[in-house]
Amino acid sequence: VPFALQSPVERQEFDSLFDASGRIRDLDMLRRRAYFGGLSPGVRREGWKWLMGCSPPASTASDRRALFEEKRAEYLQLQGQWASIGPAQEARFAKFRDRKHRIEKDVVRTDRQQPIFAEEGGEGLAALRRVLLTYAFYNFDLSYCQGMSDLAAPLLVVMEDEVEAFWGFQRMMDRVEGNFHKDQIGMHTQLQRLDELCRVCEPDLHEYLAKADCSNFFFCFRWLLILYKREFWLGDVLRVWEALLSGVRGPEMHLFIAVGILGRHKHAIMGQKMGFDDILKFVNGLASSMDWREVLGDGDAACVRYRQMSI
Repeated sequence: VPFALQSPVERQEFDSLFDASGRIRDLDMLRRRAYFGGLSPGVRREGWKWLMGCSPPASTASDRRALFEEKRAEYLQLQGQWASIGPAQEARFAKFRDRKHRIEKDVVRTDRQQPIFAEEGGEGLAALRRVLLTYAFYNFDLSYCQGMSDLAAPLLVVMEDEVEAFWGFQRMMDRVEGNFHKDQIGMHTQLQRLDELCRVCEPDLHEYLAKADCSNFFFCFRWLLILYKREFWLGDVLRVWEALLSGVRGPEMHLFIAVGILGRHKHAIMGQKMGFDDILKFVNGLASSMDWREVLGDGDAACVRYRQMSI
């Protein structure tokens, strides 16, 4: 079905998707509606838990309440692993000091324009700090990498609960953990795949980029690393993420979005004979000026076009 914006899912429609015991009747319908229409702020917290897989598909409302209490206890246990580290132990724990320092450096400059994170000593920044430190112990091998705060902050805004935000972040990181590996193989694999999608969907642009020695697509690195988080205002980021989380167009929708953005601006790129540095500056300059409706529409069209041409 071609992309056509629908009205967002409101409370009455959302509640109609569940039976009397709280079991969801049609998860695929919720996914399709989240993709084409989005979720209104009033149902986003609950809806995202379904889209991210935090809520088991066959669960009743009472099942989910019990599961949440288990997850709350597990979170507090994980948090206690670093919260109990005193000054004497910290002085002898270089890895902990390093991770704590890197998290602190990023937290204080993440989404400070949002009311929840505006206050220097406020609870919002403290919760973000706790979520990231706890994840650094939960996934100790990966640790903390720059950019993770960009992925965690919107979840605190949506979930309005630190525990739910943490487990949502854990699900998000399960999807994108490869982006943060030190060898960067995950990112390079995605950029290579983006090259292939661009070759099929935008052959003239692909040919130009190849001749300009720009076919590594490194100018799209930030887009893919943190899923366009810095390219839109927060409310629009949530709508773009909703489309990605829905899974309606599969796990490569974020790559098709990149193809769509580049396709929309290819005449400027080629007409001005841009080289790598010019394209990087141009792409970074698109931040906060793109219309999420156009971005999703162009990405969807690229996805459909690729599938049709691959048959």
